Parts: sequence; C-alpha cells; structure tokens
Amino acid sequence: MSLFFIIGNPRSGTSLLRLMLNNHPLISVPPECGFAVWLYEKYKEKRFDDKEVVKEFIEDVIKARKFETWGLSKECVEKYILSREYVLYEEIALAIYLIYAQKKGKNPTLIGDKNNFYIKHLASIKEIFNNPKLIFIVRDGRDVATSYRELFYKKIASIYAPKLPYSIEEIANEWVNNNKYIIEESCEYSLLITYEELVMGPRETLEKVCNFLNVDYHEAMLRYYINNDEPTEYLQWKSKTLEKPDCNNIGKFKYLLTDDEVNLFESIAGQSLHSFGYELSKKGYKNA
Repeated sequence: MSLFFIIGNPRSGTSLLRLMLNNHPLISVPPECGFAVWLYEKYKEKRFDDKEVVKEFIEDVIKARKFETWGLSKECVEKYILSREYVLYEEIALAIYLIYAQKKGKNPTLIGDKNNFYIKHLASIKEIFNNPKLIFIVRDGRDVATSYRELFYKKIASIYAPKLPYSIEEIANEWVNNNKYIIEESCEYSLLITYEELVMGPRETLEKVCNFLNVDYHEAMLRYYINNDEPTEYLQWKSKTLEKPDCNNIGKFKYLLTDDEVNLFESIAGQSLHSFGYELSKKGYKNA
C-alpha cells in the first residue's frame, strides 16, 4: 500500500485534484483531516502492541478536527483497528485511511491525503511515511488573491471556514512563503503541476499524475463533479467542485484586481511568479 500527498497553497486546486484522483477505482483520497501529523509527536515512541495505547489513539483520531466529516463512527474504527496488529505509527495511521476507503466500497492500491497546512510540515510527513510521493500544485498567485477576496465577501458561516488574509500584501507574502517550500522540497519523488494546466487539459494532466503514481489512467476521474464526496460542510467555499473545470477562472485577476493591487502583488511576488512560469502583467498574462 502506497501513500501520497497533495500539497499546495489554499485556493490552488488541491481539492479539485483530490476529487479527480479519488474517483479512480484504485485510489482513495479522503477529505482533509490532519490527524496523522497532529498525533505523531504523541505516539511516535509508543508501542502499538499495547491495546490501551491503541484505544487511546482511536479516541484521539475520533476527536481530531474535521474527522467527523469522514462519516466514520467510533464503533466502526474500533472494530477495524482492534482486530489487527500494528508495530509502527505509520501502519496504524494508514489503517485509518483504509477504513474510509472500505466504507466507500474501495479496496485501493494507493492512498492519498490532501491538506494545505501540510506545506509547512513536509519534514514530518517524510519522517512518518518514509519519503512518500508528493504532488505539488501551484496556481497564479494573483488569481489566488482574487479567490481569497471572493471568500471574504461571501461571509461564510461555518466552523470549518478557511481563515485567509484579505490585504494584497498579506496574500502575496503568504503565497510566496508557502510556495517557497515547494521549490525547496522538489525532488525525485515529487511532481509539480499547475492549476492552469489541470483546468485547461485535465485528461493530459491526470495522465501525467497517474504515470507519476504508477497507476493506469481512468476516465472516471473526469466525472469527479458527479461523484463528488466533498463534505457538505465545505461546499460553501468549494461549490465549483460540483462543476466541470472552468477555464474562466484563469486570469480573473486582470478584471477583479485594480492596477495598483496587481502592481503591489507583483512587487512582492514577481520573482516567485516568474519561477513558476507566470509572466508579469506588464508583459501580458501567459502561463508557461
């Protein structure tokens, strides 16, 4: 059983990619919940041949933020976990992902995890899961800024609502700092794709992702918007995942941000934009 991670700045298409891959019959990617990283420090030195330790681990997983959106009862988790033996933290954490997959009627060969906060915890992920494959996804930061702004004006009432900056300066700095980790952590077991190529050429991009994961491409991935398992609690800000890819989401900053706002963003993030193939507005928008 192999595990991979989908990682990117918020509003960069990580949920879109999760849903696409989750529709592959041999891949399971649950909704986001960072229990594996959150609980690691507490349990990394503990022995899982001790049933009391295992029961305590189950309690902590059940209490983990957002785990309730997986729809797994404590009884279901206990029945699966307590009927098996584990040695390493990696093994018992992976078992939690498998419970979700089986609940959805899958017997996957690949398990994925998607969470934006992982971008700052890559060292932990590598330590826990012994250098798993990483799929990085990047989106033009200026369009990310417009997406942040759109969410701000929606006034989302949810305990799960993302807490994102509003000012262009803060957004630009966050985008640069988050994507710095992607540049630094790129290696032979990582793949970088862009939101733009995923939306404009979903089949070709998914074929590249499947090749990286060593699994055959499957057409069902393009029907993600029909077979969408995104928790209803998240759809206030992820409603676009119920639709086909929309190329109109590319380059929206040109008419949703003022010239001054674009100039400010580029003054902060110009070098990072260029490193990912995005040209500055004065040269005309183009994704390389």
